[in-house]
Amino acid sequence: MDGKRGSECLLKSVSNIDFNPSLLKTQSHNVLQLVEEPLDDNHELRGNLRAILVNDVPYVQEVRMSLAAFQELGSTDAPMRKVRIG
Repeated sequence: MDGKRGSECLLKSVSNIDFNPSLLKTQSHNVLQLVEEPLDDNHELRGNLRAILVNDVPYVQEVRMSLAAFQELGSTDAPMRKVRIG
């Protein structure tokens, strides 16, 4: 074991993420499971999701989503390095 502990955030809405600066100091690998569409009703990338993907929220290292959400996200200019299908 490498000493890192995993954490998964299963959220109903990415817009309800509680930004917690104390997580910046942890050694955990934090995963957000996206359970909503990545784009809002105006076909814009949800603000908090964008913040995670452009690393303004560095303590969320991975965002998991469905293949359909991944394909929808692919129509934007969002960075994809934190995105995983699953």
